[in-house]
Parts: sequence; C-alpha cells; structure tokens
Amino acid sequence: MLIQPWEASAPERVGLPHLIIVVDALDENQSGSEFLQHLLQAVAATELRGLKFFVTSREDEQISRLCNTLPEGTVLHLQDIQKHIVQDDIGLYLAQSLPDIHSNTSYQELLEKLKERSDGLFIYAATVVKMVTANDAAVTEQVGLLQGIIDWSDSPQLGDLYYQIVKGAVGLHK
Repeated sequence: MLIQPWEASAPERVGLPHLIIVVDALDENQSGSEFLQHLLQAVAATELRGLKFFVTSREDEQISRLCNTLPEGTVLHLQDIQKHIVQDDIGLYLAQSLPDIHSNTSYQELLEKLKERSDGLFIYAATVVKMVTANDAAVTEQVGLLQGIIDWSDSPQLGDLYYQIVKGAVGLHK
C-alpha cells in the first residue's frame, strides 16, 4: 500500500523535499507494536528515499523493545531532553507566534514569564498562543490577555488553563 506507489513515484519526486509521515500515539492502538514491526520490516527491506517516519508513543514495553533494535540516535526519548533546550525552543516558538509582542521590548518580559510558566510543556505555550491570538485582537488586547493568564496561575497546570479558557468563553457569551 505504501512501498510500491512510493517507488513508482520516484521520477516525479526529483528535487522535492523529504516527505515526513507522522504516526502519533502508537501506544493508543491495540496493534501499535504490530504496526511498528511491519513498518520497520518494510523500511529495512526497501530503500525509501525521500520518505521519513516520525512515530510517537508513550512508554510501551513492546514498542520500546522494537525501538531498541534501531540504530543509535534514531530514537529520541523526550524525557531525556535537557529542560533548557526545550525552554529555548518554547522561547523561539513564542517569538515567532507572537511577533508583535516579541518585537516590543516593553513586552518581552511577558514572553519570558510565559516561557517559564510553560515549564517545558509546548502544549501550554501553544494553548496560550491560540487563546491570545484567537480573535485577531490588537497587540494591547493580546498583552492584556497574556498578562491575565500569567497573573492567574502560578503553575503550568493545563487543567487550570483550560478552566480559564472555558470561563472566558462562557463570560463572552452572556
């Protein structure tokens, strides 16, 4: 279903960037380890130039055993990434996602606080960005929302953030 069409399309793909296939939450599928085993066998038996796979999973004994057979550097455990690297990436994400706030030096401290508040959780930072930019608000409104989120909670509890989102949404519809 994948290999033959991919190989047949090789002449049309010359000069194109690599295609990345994302298989997310492999552990949530009862046949996840079986799927991974078939995928690894197919990749080992065929040279799939221009095709990369990005597979995510929580800790799962069978999936881990299969991944341990892969070459070193192929498998990355998120829990092993140093926190300062993740924090730096979150800082870059915030700067790119909120450029008007980032470019104003008087607001950069807010982004730094949000980066710290995210505590290594991209989902926290992404949720705040989505919330702040949802209505194409002016920069001053975005800053106000951002300040409110930062002031509201002292910890990156997603439940607290989601509660604030729902509370704000209900308040808007009164």
